Amino acid sequence: MKAIDTRQLHTVFIEWMKGAVESISGVVAVDGKQARRTKDTKKRALHVVSAFSAECGLVLGQPACEEKSNEITAIPKLLEQLELKGCIVTIDAMGTQSEIAAAITNKGADYILPLKENQLGLYRDVKLYFEEYRRNTAGSPAACCARSHSQGHGRFESRSCYICEDISWLEGREKWSNLQGIGVIFSETEENGKKSKQAHYFIYSCKGMTAAQILEAKRGHWGIENKLHWVLDMQFREDKSRARADNSAENLNVLRHWAYNLLKGQSSLKGSFSDKQFKCLLDEAFLDKVIASALCS
Repeated sequence: MKAIDTRQLHTVFIEWMKGAVESISGVVAVDGKQARRTKDTKKRALHVVSAFSAECGLVLGQPACEEKSNEITAIPKLLEQLELKGCIVTIDAMGTQSEIAAAITNKGADYILPLKENQLGLYRDVKLYFEEYRRNTAGSPAACCARSHSQGHGRFESRSCYICEDISWLEGREKWSNLQGIGVIFSETEENGKKSKQAHYFIYSCKGMTAAQILEAKRGHWGIENKLHWVLDMQFREDKSRARADNSAENLNVLRHWAYNLLKGQSSLKGSFSDKQFKCLLDEAFLDKVIASALCS
């Protein structure tokens, strides 16, 4: 396992996914995850940046980088390998860079990028605008405002989204490829009797989208955490893996993603990932069926 050429394994994985999924649409979420126990005295823990299709629920690709700060250089390399035309790419605040925005639009895709202090001037301008805007929303087009709420496991969250495409006043807008608008999601959460409030500011290139559509796309981004990263830790025990010699940690990460896609795409058995894993253990015919789905893609 440690001797397999990782670059070749990545290439095979991405080519397999291109053949398995004819076209990707909707939100493609890009985020990093660290395999914590792959660290030792001589090397850093494995940090992998994954692209995840929220619509298909599948991993599209995953390069490794040395640490979270290096996601800025790893993300463009990942985007270059993917077919993203017509998609909306979402990334966390680390990826809000003008070069990454340009890489996304060059692939024929759009972006929704969050704003935090790493883009301080832009963040402050957008924050100030929506603080004033929220005090007086009278006369605003209905498509520029949207609300939603969710409830479950003792947690209630309400969200209010506001967007604006009249950004001629925004300083530095010309450095962001095809920038069309700015927005914010104000969220209020109540859990175990405690209330909290947050504001999530962002920029986007999707001209003509309504606030409701952007709110849905922003929420779709979290599928990479809830549907992929959680499964890798809880079902595949990635954080407990101590494989670290040579290429073993990164190669095993690719194979976990491969197994994730195979099980996710296996619809003949209704159940959780653990149900499908257990079925593979007990029933060789089902295991053959799962593996054959990769060969037939």
